[in-house]
Amino acid sequence: MNRVLSAGEVADLLPEPTEADHKYTRGTVTLVTGSSTYPGAGVLSVGGALGAGAGFVRFAGSERAADLVLSRFPEVVLAPGGADALVIGCGWDESLRDPARQALAEHAGPVVLDAGALLDRGLRAEVGTPAVLTPHPGEARRLWEQVGGGGPLPTDLTEAARALSGATGSTVVLKSARTLVATPDRVWEYRARTAWPGVAGAGDVLAGVIGSVLARHWQAQTTANLGDVVAAAVWLHGEAGAHAAGLTSAGAPTHPIRASDIIRGLAPAWQSLPRG
Repeated sequence: MNRVLSAGEVADLLPEPTEADHKYTRGTVTLVTGSSTYPGAGVLSVGGALGAGAGFVRFAGSERAADLVLSRFPEVVLAPGGADALVIGCGWDESLRDPARQALAEHAGPVVLDAGALLDRGLRAEVGTPAVLTPHPGEARRLWEQVGGGGPLPTDLTEAARALSGATGSTVVLKSARTLVATPDRVWEYRARTAWPGVAGAGDVLAGVIGSVLARHWQAQTTANLGDVVAAAVWLHGEAGAHAAGLTSAGAPTHPIRASDIIRGLAPAWQSLPRG
C-alpha cells in the first residue's frame, strides 16, 4: 500500500523557523530554469521556491528569464554562489545546458531535474548526489525507453514510478492527479482534491517547492527520509492548488486557476498545517 502523509506528518517535515534561524539556515536554492525559449518557467519555479520557505534563492537561467524573475521577485540573487539544493530544467532548451553543468560541478547537495533536463542522459550522468526526477506520464515513458527498462513501462502508476526509481537510482515524482513519489523500495501518494491545478506551469512551481524543502533539510542535516521530505513538498504544492481553486472547506465552489495562482496558494496551505 502506498504511504500517505497526514497533515501532522507534513507539519513535522515543514517546521516553522525559530529565533535562531536566518536566511542561510532556512536553505539556499539555485534554480537553473527559464530558458530564452520558455522564460516564464523561471518565474514560476522561483515563485515555488520562495513560497515554500527557502531563505535564499539564486537564479542562473537565461538573461531574458532573469529580467522577468527580478521584475517579479527582486529578492532573488543572480550572483553565483553555493546552494543546498539545485533545481534544473524547468523551461529547458539547450541554452541552459552549460549553466546547468557548471552548477552541478560545484554542487554536493540534492538536485531536482525537471522537464528536458531529466531526459538529458549526459546531464543525469553528472549528478553525483541525491537526485529527484519529476516526469509527467509522457516524460516517464521516454525516460523508461532511455534507461532500457525492458518492455513497456507498467501502466499502473505505482508500478511505473517504482520501476523508474529502480532503473534510475533516483527518487521519482510521477506527476498526475495521483502524484506518486517513489524510491526503489517505497511509494508515497498524494491525491489532488481538485483537478483545476492541472495546468501548464504547475510542474515548474512544484520543482521549485521541492528544491526549497530539500534545501532546508540538507542545510539542517536532518535524518528525515528523502521520500518523506519530497512527499511533504508534493503535499504542500497540491494543497496550494486546492486553496488557489477555492477548495478551502467542504462543498465550497471551485474555479479555474493559473499556475501562478498556485504560488499564492502556498501561504494558506502552509497556514493550514496543524502546529503545537
